[in-house]
Amino acid sequence: MIDPSDNAALAALLPYPDANTDKYRRGMCVLFAGNARCGGAAVLATRACQRMGAGYVKVHTAPGNELLIRLSAPSAVVRTWSPTVLAHLADAAERHPVAYVVGPGFDADDGDVRQILSAVLKTAAPVCVDGGALQMLATRQAKALLEVRAQAGQATVITPHLGEAVKLARALDEGFTVEGPRELVRFLAENLQVTAVLKGPLTFICHGAELVCMDRGTAALARAGTGDVLAGMVGALLAQGLKPEDAAVLATRLHAEAGRLASDGLTDIAVLPEDIIEAIPRAIMVLGKS
Repeated sequence: MIDPSDNAALAALLPYPDANTDKYRRGMCVLFAGNARCGGAAVLATRACQRMGAGYVKVHTAPGNELLIRLSAPSAVVRTWSPTVLAHLADAAERHPVAYVVGPGFDADDGDVRQILSAVLKTAAPVCVDGGALQMLATRQAKALLEVRAQAGQATVITPHLGEAVKLARALDEGFTVEGPRELVRFLAENLQVTAVLKGPLTFICHGAELVCMDRGTAALARAGTGDVLAGMVGALLAQGLKPEDAAVLATRLHAEAGRLASDGLTDIAVLPEDIIEAIPRAIMVLGKS
């Protein structure tokens, strides 16, 4: 796994589009985000996904959120989710790569989450699981689907913060004792057979036997909504063909750098998740020139 401080290696991962590409070959990212109370989370994840380069962004959300998302991200395709949608999710293909993001703006007790997550995990496409969908990974059905995905080589990335990670670990093993973030992220990665990203002042990423620490985060990221931004960024990179461990390291590093760049003009006090999204292009340019 790439060292998050290796600027040259990270710059080489930046998914600059080929001159002859099209929106489909640049990757479609499909997001299931935003319950009736948290439409803003869907907006943040969608806009971050677009800024991070996905060629086609589609978001399925709770009824009532559509206008908010369309006004904030007019180039995204916006739909409400339905059982019909879940029955016809696309697999990734060579000329039509696709990735999924599930969970931003959902609560763990939302009745829809289990059904949505089950359908998405059955696709032959990369998946990023965040927010309210994380706790569903401890169910017997989800664990069985994750095992099938791992055996088939399908990428799954999870992006919990510390509280979500501890709760998920204890749902997987009631006797689990938190010894530290390294042990926690390794436990989740091994037990769920995923690439695990443990967000925090120090962000730990575990993929298989490898574990790295991304230490460029600042207090500017300690705001509600910045996790939705990161989920959208990870999803976009997965849709553009990056391996899960590379998508996780590059997204977390760019997320941190965008926070630093935003705070240069606004201070850590005033930075909003929206400001981090707008700073993503500058973070890409800075990393690309390093």
